[in-house]
Amino acid sequence: MFRNYWIFIIEFQILAFQTTKFSPTSSIEWKEFPFIVSLQRIKGLNELEHFCAGTILDDHWILTAAHCLQDSIVVANDIEHIVALTKLSDQRRKVESKIFRLNLALIDDRFDSNTMDNDIGLVRTIESIEFLQHRIHWNQSVIDRTVPKVASVIGWGSTKSLRSMGLFQRAEDQLRKVLVASVEMEKCSHLYRINGSFVLPNNVLCYGGDHSDSCQGDSGGPLFWTNATDHHFHLLGIVSFGIYCGRVFPGIYTDISHYRDWITANLRNNFEPT
Repeated sequence: MFRNYWIFIIEFQILAFQTTKFSPTSSIEWKEFPFIVSLQRIKGLNELEHFCAGTILDDHWILTAAHCLQDSIVVANDIEHIVALTKLSDQRRKVESKIFRLNLALIDDRFDSNTMDNDIGLVRTIESIEFLQHRIHWNQSVIDRTVPKVASVIGWGSTKSLRSMGLFQRAEDQLRKVLVASVEMEKCSHLYRINGSFVLPNNVLCYGGDHSDSCQGDSGGPLFWTNATDHHFHLLGIVSFGIYCGRVFPGIYTDISHYRDWITANLRNNFEPT
């Protein structure tokens, strides 16, 4: 019997947002962003716990962060289901949901948990994910490699600070969206160096900071921008790590432009038709 299960939960409803520490936030409909998923596992007997997010790439593959897949549940192959439903809390309330089984998790062999370099991973579903409406573009060649000045992050990450301890709650029940501004790598690297001797990996992007940031629970989720001409979504990065949330330090995102060949090769070489 498996010790833990992983599931993906996908928001379908219109979600209302309140102004929070991380602003500006906006109300969204899930159908506008149908590529975001929530990774969850069993905690205790039957209680579900959100711990990371992911991005649907196609009918069988979800992109996430390597550090989300490092857990012993991957080593033990305790990967069982993904679920699609309205809200994170709906699973606890036994609301009708769509369930898909998982049969593979992959981590980039070059991932370094000390430096967080190459923080990228994939999981594969057995059944086809059939409810995609607007897919996110990730494998197109980029002619203009200018990093967009403003991008979006969506997820269930924490928004409320326990100020006295500098801590944050694990996750929110409702899906949220926040706009984050790009930060030049030279400035970003300097900010992280003044906090110690830490050196940022080469293959990352820096976005956000003061009052506009990803946070605990958003790891593995998408950083993306929307083309103003055709309104297509374009994946830029994967939420990787940061120092605190919504303060001076920008969030760090794995830059997927450096990993398109890795993603493509794994999707092709590890395809297993049902």
